[in-house]
Amino acid sequence: MRTALSIKDQLINYGINDFCKCHGVGRTLVYDEIKRGELKFIKVGKRTLIPVSEAKAWQHRKSEGAAKSSGIRTDSHTLVPNPPVKKRIDRETEPSSKNHLGDR
Repeated sequence: MRTALSIKDQLINYGINDFCKCHGVGRTLVYDEIKRGELKFIKVGKRTLIPVSEAKAWQHRKSEGAAKSSGIRTDSHTLVPNPPVKKRIDRETEPSSKNHLGDR
């Protein structure tokens, strides 16, 4: 037997306020993202709507950008921390235990 889907399950466009609530961001950020071309939108009359497909793509782009800037690489959409970098010891610049002033 098939169950009826709620309106939110059938949502194909977010209004600005709904997008903000679902993604945990403010209106100013959303309008800034639209202005920069980072978030695609459609206009229906005076309403600004964001397609669900674009919201998912925007979220993916943001998570990829955050991973790159934090030094986390993504492998098959799984965030994996980069391995620690071993510090190279340069023997020429490392202080020596020998006395360079000579024997006095």
